[in-house]
Amino acid sequence: MSEQHPSETTAPRRPKISNPKTIQDMEWMKQRLGLTTDAELLSVALSTLKICIQLQDKGYVIGGFTEKDAFGEREYRTITLDTIR
Repeated sequence: MSEQHPSETTAPRRPKISNPKTIQDMEWMKQRLGLTTDAELLSVALSTLKICIQLQDKGYVIGGFTEKDAFGEREYRTITLDTIR
């Protein structure tokens, strides 16, 4: 009887991504962030999401804004994590 490595018997299988748009978006994000593997992208994504959740739990609003335009105006965009699916 052959011995199996623990990760071969206990690690759940990761689902295969079949949506072409998702694959394209992932490749774009890896290129934009200078990453080479899906695992690196997942690590960065989870770390960023964790930071966002922690900030939101402390009462912060997650979002961004543009630089001031010629009139001194800024455009603001916020993210509500509960609606991201």
